[in-house]
Amino acid sequence: MRLWRGLAAAVLLSLAAIAAAEDIAAPAVTVQAVPRRPGGIETDDPATSKIPMALVVVNGSAREVTNFALVVDPASGFTAGALPRFPAKLAPFATFLGSFELAPRKGVAYSRHDVVLALQYRWRVENTEFSSAQPVIASVELKRLFEEEAKSLPGGTASLFYLLLPLFPAFFAYQIVDRLRRGEGVQVPVFGSDYLLPAFCIGLLVNYFFSARSRTTVLLAAAAIGAAWPALRWAWEAFQDWRWAFRTTDKEKPYLRKALLSPWTPHGHLWVTAKGGGETWSGALLAQPDGSPVLGARLQVSPAGANANAAVLQALAEATKGPTTRAQRRRLYDEVANGNATVTRVENVNRGAAAHPDIIVAEELVGFARQKVERKPFVQYTP
Repeated sequence: MRLWRGLAAAVLLSLAAIAAAEDIAAPAVTVQAVPRRPGGIETDDPATSKIPMALVVVNGSAREVTNFALVVDPASGFTAGALPRFPAKLAPFATFLGSFELAPRKGVAYSRHDVVLALQYRWRVENTEFSSAQPVIASVELKRLFEEEAKSLPGGTASLFYLLLPLFPAFFAYQIVDRLRRGEGVQVPVFGSDYLLPAFCIGLLVNYFFSARSRTTVLLAAAAIGAAWPALRWAWEAFQDWRWAFRTTDKEKPYLRKALLSPWTPHGHLWVTAKGGGETWSGALLAQPDGSPVLGARLQVSPAGANANAAVLQALAEATKGPTTRAQRRRLYDEVANGNATVTRVENVNRGAAAHPDIIVAEELVGFARQKVERKPFVQYTP
């Protein structure tokens, strides 16, 4: 009899333990997180993109669930933003539908990613509170811009398209600024061979140095560099024009400096008779920095001041009858600049048989064509 009582007690204790274990079992909570754009997100910069997500929480138990919190595994390379507004408590067998955003961290690559999330929540049995978490994996995909369009093209075309994409803003920016530089005004850009090579080089450089940046940054950099190239050339030409261009208002001394020291012009030892603008002109052959022809007057130098060396001055002046070295031309100009010699005109530009009052002629030489060339010293020595 005692044996049967002992067995009955053991069975009752076991059933009580099982019932107690069932009472404190965690609620059956189901969680799903799915992207609202299943086809993936096209972006020019993963670090600035936001992926909209839908969150579904189902309480499949007879207990209330409270204190929800959504966390993202830091190793996944994503952070959660615009978190859903969870209810204070989720009733038994109830469902919650919310939304949030996933933001890629810096350095996340274009590809499909499995992001590990966990939904933390609390639940209570009598006076005891418990904490649990339900893991969920969300699959998201980051795509480059125009990736879907490129899929219909032959293999490798997408990579080539990304490589050439900076070419277009570089091409148009270069062309617009270059036409302004040449005085053609603002025009609608067109594809032309004159601009293709520099734009292609700019596109390659931008891809090499900015490939890790966002696509917007790459396009802006290509446009900026494309505009900067002709803009720098424009500025350089303006500087050269300011320093070396011949003007009708030039006095003898600056005219002498430009004629002797400019790297862009012949140095006046050829006296040329030419047709220009329907008239006959004759003068010392010079050139503007852009290469356009100029005819100028011949000059004469005379010793001046106590430090003047007549023999040296005469030798330097006579050397201007033919090609001279830069050192000779520099020394001749220094003699004038230092006050050891004076400079005046000795022979003006001729318009037909009459002397022209300006020291140079340039704009009138339309359709410039040489007729006769003779050698004369550009600078004549006069005691």
